[in-house]
Parts: sequence; C-alpha cells; structure tokens
Amino acid sequence: MTLVLALVAWVHARPLALDPARSTVRAHARASLHDFEIEATSLTGSLDPSEGTGTLDLAVAGLRSGVGPRDARMRGWCLDERTHPLVRYAVRGVEGDVAGVRAGVGSGEIVLQGDLQLRETTRPLAVPASYAWEGGALRLRGRVPLRWSDWGIPDPAVAIATLGPELTIAFDVLTVAAPDPAVTASVAGAGAPVGPDGAFRATPGEGVAEGGRAPLPPQKAQAKAVASKKKPSKATKKKAATKKKTRRKGQ
Repeated sequence: MTLVLALVAWVHARPLALDPARSTVRAHARASLHDFEIEATSLTGSLDPSEGTGTLDLAVAGLRSGVGPRDARMRGWCLDERTHPLVRYAVRGVEGDVAGVRAGVGSGEIVLQGDLQLRETTRPLAVPASYAWEGGALRLRGRVPLRWSDWGIPDPAVAIATLGPELTIAFDVLTVAAPDPAVTASVAGAGAPVGPDGAFRATPGEGVAEGGRAPLPPQKAQAKAVASKKKPSKATKKKAATKKKTRRKGQ
C-alpha cells in the first residue's frame, strides 16, 4: 500500500500538459448590434500541481468569431498578430483548496493567481476556478471578466458597431500527465519506437502484445508465431493427397 501511495504521489508531482482536443476557451462579447463569441481554436499549456505554476498560450491566428472581416480586424488591428502572435496567461500561484490539487483526488474551488499578456501589456489577473481530478487528469473550469482597455487594446469599433467595455472569458480545460522524458529516452535508446504519449510501440507478432504496449512472454510469443502461420491451401492439400496415392500404387 505504501508503494502504491508513493507511485500516485510521484505521478501527480509531474507536470501536466493541456489536452487541446478536450479543452475550450471562449470570450463572450457584448456589442451594440448583437452579442458574439470568440473561440480559441489553437491552444497549448501546462500545469504543475505541486508547484502551483503553469502557462496557457492562445495563438492569435486561431481566434475565431465566425465573421471574417471582424476576425481580421481583431487579429491585426487589435491584437497585432505579427508582433505578438500569442496571448499568454502565466500562473504563478494557486490559492484555496491547494491541498486537494496537490493530492491528485477529489474536487474543489481554487483561485489562480497569474499574469495575462495581451500585445505588449502584462497585468496581474486572478482567475477563480473549480477543479476536478478525473483519474490522472485535472480539469479546470471557470470564467473571469476583463476590460480590454486595461491592456491598451485599440478600440475595435467599426462604424455603428461598438463593442462593450468588458469581455467574459470562459474556460474548460483538461490537463493530462505529460510523458516522462527519462522513461521515453530509455525506451527509445533501446531501439523501441515510442509514441507521442510516451508509451512503448511495436509491431504485433514480433514478441509483443497487441497494441505494442508490453512484450509477450517467450512461450506466448512462440505460440502466437506458430498460430499465425498460413494454413495450407486446398490446392496444396489435393497435391499432397495425389502424391500419397501415387506412392501407394507403386508399392
């Protein structure tokens, strides 16, 4: 039991990597004509539960509202994509149920203390969030309001369409265990292919289990090889029977 607890603690002490396929970040904007949402379609990040630090990067090129001209103005005029291709939130501390986050189990409420960078301006931003451990993965959900003018963002208004002074950022992000570099390097150094998740990869039928996750014992590998050999075709069986019959007649 002590060994199991030690292994669990070791897993949760490792940094977690954001899973972009199961994470969403959206900004809700109020405008004079109609409200709309901006979705971040390209995001990366990491979180270290034991240290309470991490980063979330949103590619400006991946911000979408569904209206081409508005998106072009947002990425170019407002966020200066060429000079500042990323929107970054750097977490420098966690408050609230810190013990639960470090324990790697359960759920609770926390506040992320960090700095948000938009264009050339970086300002502190406290982000309240709920957390929930899902196996070895940590999910964070929450929302936070911010005034775009506080970061010196140029007024995005176009003609009669004006944007409200405040945006609401809503997020639902999942962070998963990152591959252990030491294990990955060790397996790769032994000549075994390693997948992007750090898992051992190999070809079934070469002494490994299906999926290439772990080597098969020698006896099972041999049995698998024998079982996988092609059975003789009907033509081969017929030819062998004819030869046998010919030999009998000649005797």
